[in-house]
Amino acid sequence: MTCSVGFLEGQNEPSLIIEHIEHGHLKPEDSILKLFDVYKHFRPVQIRTEEVGFTALLKPLLTAECSRRGQYLPMIWLKRDTREAKQSRIAALQPFFERRQIRILDDCPHKEALVQELVRFPKYRRDDIIDALADHLDLLNMFRGSTNDMPLPDLTRKSGNPRLGLMA
Repeated sequence: MTCSVGFLEGQNEPSLIIEHIEHGHLKPEDSILKLFDVYKHFRPVQIRTEEVGFTALLKPLLTAECSRRGQYLPMIWLKRDTREAKQSRIAALQPFFERRQIRILDDCPHKEALVQELVRFPKYRRDDIIDALADHLDLLNMFRGSTNDMPLPDLTRKSGNPRLGLMA
């Protein structure tokens, strides 16, 4: 799932905009190709994935493919808090939808699969998309307290010495 965070007109709270969804069960090699495709198209600041049994195979394959291509993805491996139930994480989405702080672009692929999971939760056997969406709620907290009037810092400008890795 590819999301961006921004302030929509007339809102003082940040919104999560769902831009792209990859859906289905993929082999690890196919998942890696999709990661590179998404990165090439959207250039996300972070690629976040849950650190579960599947990633034990995914990590070394991804590392090898990054090395082969000479391009490293900005991966964040999320350690799951086992004290927090998956259903409660997903249920936390409801107030954000009610306040219209989560929006889905009209041309978002697999939009109908997301809506189906949302409407049928918690009695539906599939919840992978909404579980990934729940992980994105953390991003909204980064922008709380900001307003449309406050410009965000330029994160693309170079700083420091690239050889030494120093930041100015």
